[in-house]
Amino acid sequence: MNAKLSEVQEELTHIGEKADDLLLRTRKLVSTLVIETRVVQKHMLRIKELLGFEDPKCSICCKGPPDHCVDKCHHTFCKTCASRMLCNPPRRCFVCRSPVLAYYKIY
Repeated sequence: MNAKLSEVQEELTHIGEKADDLLLRTRKLVSTLVIETRVVQKHMLRIKELLGFEDPKCSICCKGPPDHCVDKCHHTFCKTCASRMLCNPPRRCFVCRSPVLAYYKIY
């Protein structure tokens, strides 16, 4: 009985060592992936700069990203600018001047 118990304890110790080794290797891999992701992001930003791409901005205030779309013409604006279209008569799109009845959140 004691022989089997010591075998089980040995095997559990061995499994624990393997688990510790696997955990250490996983942490190193995650760390490497984080570093590589940052490098790729920096390269992507540099390429965007070289090609002249910019992140989209609201075409009215140029502050935030456009997150709302006008119902008929589908021009995009930030929520503040889109809501100003509905509050101020004659309720026309600021870009194409088509009538605006509503705006929708872009997902």
